[in-house]
Amino acid sequence: MRQQPARAGIAVIVGVLLVAGSSLVTALVLRPPSPPELARPGSETSVSVDHAEYWDERTVTLKADWERAVEVRSPREGMVTADSCYAGRPLRGGESLLALGGVDVVMVDTTVPLWRDLQVGEVGPDVDAVEEWAVRRGDLTNASGVLSEVVVDAFNATTTTTSITRDGARVLSAEGAMWVPPGEPVVADCTAAVGQLVGSGEVVAELAPALRSLEIVADEAGSTDGESGEAGERVLVVDVVEVELPENGIVTGADLDALALAPSLGSQSMEGGPPVGTTRLRDPIAAYVVPPAAITVDSDGATCVHSDGEPRLVEIVGSELGRTYVTSPGELVRVDVVRVEGASCG
Repeated sequence: MRQQPARAGIAVIVGVLLVAGSSLVTALVLRPPSPPELARPGSETSVSVDHAEYWDERTVTLKADWERAVEVRSPREGMVTADSCYAGRPLRGGESLLALGGVDVVMVDTTVPLWRDLQVGEVGPDVDAVEEWAVRRGDLTNASGVLSEVVVDAFNATTTTTSITRDGARVLSAEGAMWVPPGEPVVADCTAAVGQLVGSGEVVAELAPALRSLEIVADEAGSTDGESGEAGERVLVVDVVEVELPENGIVTGADLDALALAPSLGSQSMEGGPPVGTTRLRDPIAAYVVPPAAITVDSDGATCVHSDGEPRLVEIVGSELGRTYVTSPGELVRVDVVRVEGASCG
């Protein structure tokens, strides 16, 4: 009876040793191998060389300036009897966004809203805007700065407005069309629905704000130019939109219009902080990938790697995550990774 506690203690010790042994075996079996770049010095004297395309990608912070959002307003009072408004719809002059009292309200895309009825012979910035609109459509050859019968006829034909005469003069009625800015702006939100009674000047849609300017503030290296290629050899990528990297870091023109369509540049995205993009080379560099331990810079400033003890001149184009990207006039197959004091590249 006195020997039972001793036997129980021995059983516990054996059990603990078995568990510890199995844990050690499991750790040895499941432990992943170290990549060649992180192998211990002296574990091998040379490694094979990989080939890769080096894009020199860099994350950049962008500074976007958006114009104030524009509102589309009803030109007159009436009940909405038809509605073709939806978020994301581009608005084009000559099309209808909704109908009031069974009559389609046609959109006119002039640079200045038509805030008054215009008579033939009148002048002003609204006349200039409607003449520019007529020239853009091909209804007028040259703008004169004076409202003509030709422009009034073109306006009425587009908006299907009945010709109006006041005091014996033809009139272009501002209530005949719904104003939208030119350039096919995109609807952000619709605020009127079928069956709703809207008043003159009431908001029926809100447009997505236009991107006025976009500036590249800085990249991971603190500048807008990469060491591998200057501006002009690099591109800026935001989401899936790719444009040329501007020399002054400010995107303009058609490139600005293209980037305005990138989802991450939307005004809603700005609430989470400044937007970001990526700059990279337009065309990648065909490079060899070697571990940093293979690189030698001798006393003369030359850079090389060694293969079977023989120096091979290289040029470093970049590095990422313990991998060095180099180019060489000759083919590289294996490189030595054991550093030799005083090694020369000559």
